[in-house]
Amino acid sequence: MVHHGGAGTTACGLVNARPTIIIPFFGDQPFWGRLVAAAGAGAAPIPHRELTTEALVEALQHCFAEKVQVAAREIATNMRREDGVQAAVESFHRNLPIPSMVCDVLPQYAATWKCKKKGNSIKLCDLAASALIAEGKVKSTDLKP
Repeated sequence: MVHHGGAGTTACGLVNARPTIIIPFFGDQPFWGRLVAAAGAGAAPIPHRELTTEALVEALQHCFAEKVQVAAREIATNMRREDGVQAAVESFHRNLPIPSMVCDVLPQYAATWKCKKKGNSIKLCDLAASALIAEGKVKSTDLKP
């Protein structure tokens, strides 16, 4: 495959065991190009301003090498074995700053409000905020989302 190196296009080619040549021009594309090359599943990326017929021919020849074909197949096998969505969700949850997200009064609930009163600040969920307002302990104007 020869393409720009977007994450989705790169993943699509690799999951289908295609050796890859990335011609990056923007954003994270150089990163994916370096990653593919480091994994042995493609040629070194060719920045779009440096793309020449000779550079492309050399990259294509590199991709026809048996070791590159094998690396692309191994990556495809590994990608098919993993549940990428589940792994991403688990990583997301592992890295959430939970202590700073929970209500200080009812920690089983997520905080949605910050209440500043007399120099003190506490995090409140909707239920705790409603109860404190109903009891006259805080005013709705004390709350910030």
